[in-house]
Amino acid sequence: MTIGAIPGKPVLDQTPGTRPTPSKAHEENPTSPVVTASSVNLSGLSAQLHGIESRVADGEGFNVARVEEIKSAIRSGAFKVNAEAVADGLIRSVKELVGK
Repeated sequence: MTIGAIPGKPVLDQTPGTRPTPSKAHEENPTSPVVTASSVNLSGLSAQLHGIESRVADGEGFNVARVEEIKSAIRSGAFKVNAEAVADGLIRSVKELVGK
C-alpha cells in the first residue's frame, strides 16, 4: 500500500512551528491544488465560550454539592420532576432567545 497525495486534494507541510506551505508531495503530483494559509479572526463569542469553559473547568459553572444531591435522589428514586417549573423555565428561555 502506498500513501501519497490524493488527486484533487490539497497537500500541506504541517510541521509544527512552521507556516503551512505546499509539500514535496505537491511537487510529485502537480495536479493537486495548492492551499496557502490565511488568517482567521474569531468573534467575541469565541472569547465568551472560552471564559465559560474556564469557569466550568474550575467548578464555577455549577454547584457540585447540589449536583451530587440530585444524582443521589435520582439513584434512590426520590427525585421528583416539577413539570410546571420545567415548563416555566423553558418558556422563559424561549422568550430570551426570541428577544421578547
